[in-house]
Amino acid sequence: MKIISLFFLSVILLAGCAHLTTSSGSRFDIHPADVVSAVVKPSTQPDHVAEIELVLTEDCVKRYEPFGKKYARQNITLYANGRVLLRGLEAPEHFWPSFTAYIFTSLKDANALADSLTKK
Repeated sequence: MKIISLFFLSVILLAGCAHLTTSSGSRFDIHPADVVSAVVKPSTQPDHVAEIELVLTEDCVKRYEPFGKKYARQNITLYANGRVLLRGLEAPEHFWPSFTAYIFTSLKDANALADSLTKK
């Protein structure tokens, strides 16, 4: 009886862990070690207030490759240093070392995020 109970408990735990993995699987994190530079500019466009030009390491680009293949053309959330950078981004299959993130809140938020990403 104990063996059967232990078996069912293991199955329930594994199913729960698999659910957690798949529900958070469409999240890609960029860490400070991944960032070569992050430059903030005020935007000249009316739909966002600031832009962060990010240059990423080759290791970050390589780390993205399997993720990009798995989630290509699906909506993902891109995190930078634990904070949401872009939500609802259609995942590109390939990640380029340099890209621009558009910040819709404030220039202050953009600077704080860029500062947190460039601290090693």
